[in-house]
Amino acid sequence: MKIVPVLLACALLGAGLWAVVSPVKDVWPIEKAFFVGVVQNSGPIRESISKQLLHSPGQQVQIDSLESKTLAEKAEIDYLTIDRNGSLTAFSKKAGAIILLSPTVSVGQVKWRCSGFPSDRLPIGCSRQEN
Repeated sequence: MKIVPVLLACALLGAGLWAVVSPVKDVWPIEKAFFVGVVQNSGPIRESISKQLLHSPGQQVQIDSLESKTLAEKAEIDYLTIDRNGSLTAFSKKAGAIILLSPTVSVGQVKWRCSGFPSDRLPIGCSRQEN
């Protein structure tokens, strides 16, 4: 008969944990996780692009295919392009999301701006310029 209180306590503990943990899944929806992954993992490529834009203005940006492949794997990107001006576009089928990272050169510095869809899932600061 001591099993019933133990089972009841386990059920209450499980329900309590579920009530605490279940809202957390909405804090990082899959789209936002994708955006953050792209922004964080694209640092080396953005640095390479920035150097090229500063040292060879007007020239087409060249990115090593291994760098692109590494970024695509780390950030779970299904489709990745880098245009001649250095803008990076990444798409994830799983997340149903797309992000565009665009460089601009001003006063000897490269600033990066990002935008994407769904825009309400973009990380804080993503719609503003960032380094």
